[in-house]
Amino acid sequence: MALWPLIAIALHRQNSSAAIGFALGLLAENQHPLPETLLNAIRKACDEWQNGVQEIATADLISAMGLARELSYL
Repeated sequence: MALWPLIAIALHRQNSSAAIGFALGLLAENQHPLPETLLNAIRKACDEWQNGVQEIATADLISAMGLARELSYL
């Protein structure tokens, strides 16, 4: 959960690379399990980043942050 504020700060600073790096941390096995909808949104953004579509990945990560807010993770 502590990674969400770091993701928000990185996105606010327009540092998508750092934001995705923090988001990848949320996918680690040692992290608190996330709801499936949120987990899928994070995975999608990270996969898009890995596939070279950074603008879409950033937009999807911003959307995932909105979902995280709705679910009280941020």
